[in-house]
Order: sequence, then C-alpha cells, then structure tokens
Amino acid sequence: MQAFWNHIGEDLDQVLERDVEQDLEQDLEQDVEQDLEHNLEQDVEQDVKQDLEQVLEQDVEQDLEHNLEQDLERVLEQVLEQDLEQDVEQDLEHNLERDLERVLEQVLEQELCCCTNWPGPPNAPR
Repeated sequence: MQAFWNHIGEDLDQVLERDVEQDLEQDLEQDVEQDLEHNLEQDVEQDVKQDLEQVLEQDVEQDLEHNLEQDLERVLEQVLEQDLEQDVEQDLEHNLERDLERVLEQVLEQELCCCTNWPGPPNAPR
C-alpha cells in the first residue's frame, strides 16, 4: 500500500510541477506580451510626438518664410513706388523750370523788340 501512496505522491508531484511550470510560462508570456505592448505604445507615442514636432517646426518655418517674402515684396513695392514718385516729381519740376525759362525768354524778347525796335535774335521769325 505504501508503494501505491508513494506512486500517487509522485504523480501528484509531477502534476503539481507541471501545473506550476505552465502557470509560470503563462505568467512569463503575459508579462513579456504586456512589456512588449507597453514598449510599443511608448515607441509609437514617441515617434508620433517627434513627427508632430517636426511637422510643426516645418509649418512654422514655412509660415515665417512666406510672411517674410510677403513683407519684403510689400516693402520693395513701397520703395519702388516712392522712387517712381520722386522721379516723376523731379522730371515734372525740371520740365516746368525749362518751360518757364523758355516762356520767360520769349516774353522778354517780345518786350525788348517792342520797346526798342530791336529786330530780335538772328533766328527769330520775321
């Protein structure tokens, strides 16, 4: 009978050992799975965060470049308009001065001719 109980004890030990091993393997598999999932989630979060930061930096950079280009264009247009206005103003002043001088010369010549009976300059109409 002792042999029977010894045999049952050995069987129970083997069953218990096998159950413990299976439980340990399952626990280990679950722990590894959870660790892998957690690490994957962290990696994905980190990658997404980095990608978003890069995209944001690029967007900000592009916006700044675009705004700078617009500002430069606007300033250049203003400067060109001012230069054009100044050039036109100077040309008008110069033309006005020249026209006034010519008219004044003609008036003076006519007055001189009328008052002195001077026939006028050699190229004057007769």
